[in-house]
Amino acid sequence: MRVATRRSRAVIAATQAVFRPKRIAPLAKDLKRLARALGVVRDGDVILEHLHHYADPLDEADRRTFGTLMDEVQHDRDAGHRALHTEMGSKRYLHLLRDLDEFLLAPLNDLLAPDNGLPILVRHQAGSAILARYEAVRRYETVLPTATTEQLHDLRIVCKHLRYTLELFAAPLAAHADGLLKPVKAAQEVLGTIHDADVATDLVAPWQGTADDVFARYAAARHHERTTAVADLTPLWAKLTTETYRKSLGRAIASL
Repeated sequence: MRVATRRSRAVIAATQAVFRPKRIAPLAKDLKRLARALGVVRDGDVILEHLHHYADPLDEADRRTFGTLMDEVQHDRDAGHRALHTEMGSKRYLHLLRDLDEFLLAPLNDLLAPDNGLPILVRHQAGSAILARYEAVRRYETVLPTATTEQLHDLRIVCKHLRYTLELFAAPLAAHADGLLKPVKAAQEVLGTIHDADVATDLVAPWQGTADDVFARYAAARHHERTTAVADLTPLWAKLTTETYRKSLGRAIASL
């Protein structure tokens, strides 16, 4: 469901120039709020899954010690789930569903921004939408490979925006789409591993005592995962930003 909200927001961002702002902006705002509520629960699910996987082979004493952290994460996740349940039972959520239905079912001419009467075709918008998101990704070439945790997280987000926009226009891009999407998906996956490791490391930091306690060992394991992922990112980034990729992107847009 969180992915669905992200994709919906990406579609809105890629097409908002053609719609009346008062019809499209409230949808984006409400979907963003819903995504935040979903994110608390989903992030809790992800970290709990990894914590359980790490705890399984531990001896009984370490597993019991590690369980205190898992209990706290579970508590926060459950609190987030209750908040999400409340949100999805609220009038605000029902209004969002109603507004989405009304937008999708409304006559197109009632939604379009005022213009000079010319028809709006995919090829009139897709190129600029795709290029804008690719340029947002490419901006991070100025900070790699020494990017901060926050910068890598932001890069992951703009990679998602590029991916969802390419997927939105996959049909008209035809044979070009798969080749353009493959390096974006690969970079996004590695950036996700880095982000998850950073979240886990921050989570366990207050629990660490001695250098060899179970929490310190867990932090070291996640740090190793992060280091490996950062190394994997370098060749993936090269594929995504080479002249070859840029020419492929240009040919794809020219084919519209």
